[in-house]
Amino acid sequence: MNRNLCSYFINFVGYQSLWFTAILGGNSFLWAPLIWVTLHVGMSKHRLSEGLIIVLVTLLGTAWDGVLAAVGYFSYPKQPHLIALPLWHVALWTGFACTLRHSMRYMVERPMLMSVCAALLAPISYAAAYRFGSVDFPYGVAPTLVTVGFAWGAVCPIVASIVRFAASDGGLTATDLRSLITSLRLGT
Repeated sequence: MNRNLCSYFINFVGYQSLWFTAILGGNSFLWAPLIWVTLHVGMSKHRLSEGLIIVLVTLLGTAWDGVLAAVGYFSYPKQPHLIALPLWHVALWTGFACTLRHSMRYMVERPMLMSVCAALLAPISYAAAYRFGSVDFPYGVAPTLVTVGFAWGAVCPIVASIVRFAASDGGLTATDLRSLITSLRLGT
């Protein structure tokens, strides 16, 4: 097995392990995603751009699913939470962000395919979390899963754009980040 394929496989298995840990362990096992992300960023060639992707995608996904939770599509019977989502749900977005330049790279490079696949497959992940009792769907299973599918289909092009922006020219530099922050402050 070549090195890239091996690292993609490890990335994929790591995320799946994180998913099961978060879904089954809830907030009790938040140390696991913390270790995963720390190792992931620590081993990255482009730590700054990888970190930026993780932060931006985590914020986007948390906001996106947070809105769905706030309007009543999700409720979390077993876990206390300070925001609309429990921390384990936020950790899932963080873990997902760690896959984008690695095991999900093929999809990210094809945003339309990524959107279609996410619209069809993401509801399966949410349905599994529902079956494990980690989340409830107050509006019903079918309406929630259809909404999740549309939401993921819509958010994936944004996610792909974040990755393209952060990964441009092989990696974001500290100068690039300062320029971005400056332009955001100046509104340009």
